[in-house]
Amino acid sequence: MINDDFISVAYSKSAAEWALKKSCDISNTILTVSVPLQNSLSRFGKTELFLPWTSGEYVTPSLDVDSKNLILFWGYINFRLDYDRINRMIDEVYRTNPEMKFLFVGPIGHSTRGDNTEKLDDVIANLREKKNVEFRPPSKLSDIEVDKVLAAIIPYRPNDPEIDAITISNKTFQLLSKGLPILISDLPAMPNFVNQEFVFRINPENVSDVVGKVKAGFGELQPAISKYVNENTSQMRMEQLVRYL
Repeated sequence: MINDDFISVAYSKSAAEWALKKSCDISNTILTVSVPLQNSLSRFGKTELFLPWTSGEYVTPSLDVDSKNLILFWGYINFRLDYDRINRMIDEVYRTNPEMKFLFVGPIGHSTRGDNTEKLDDVIANLREKKNVEFRPPSKLSDIEVDKVLAAIIPYRPNDPEIDAITISNKTFQLLSKGLPILISDLPAMPNFVNQEFVFRINPENVSDVVGKVKAGFGELQPAISKYVNENTSQMRMEQLVRYL
């Protein structure tokens, strides 16, 4: 199983590629955790996706959409987020639907990759001043009033190789298990993220329309969300592994 792009981060790329090819040559099937890795390693043999899995069962959410006035970000609040688009989307949603709030729950994490810490602090301070934004410290998803959440947002920035490689994350499955549709950054960001009917790409121009669409179709999206969660359990992944033993 290959879970990272070891060639691109290696000091000696030729040596890393040689070692990786040797490992793949003695394998009947190469399991990879993302589409880019699958595409890259297909030259070494037969590949198959081995994605994360849901840690809990699907729970039918409240279908009272009139009470759902939160768009939730749940995770690390750092420079991986596209704050330019986030600011404009928040302003646009406030213009068209002032009752809808953006709830950010998670640690404000300063990157170790050389990003400007003071700039991030300024960005967060600016967001805190908006009437439709709330920040909370890290908490379990079960401690958040998810019945008031219309959708979860994953607004990563474009042109970050680590983000571009993401096909789906453990966090996404946790959100889906609560019946939450997923709003992700529009292209070119997150180009390899799963394409499902409950995943919506958003930008400052379409965000209000997408929020309205999700609100109108929240109940109709639940069968697809439930099916996807139930098809990606730990038992399913174990059965996938057992097939190769």
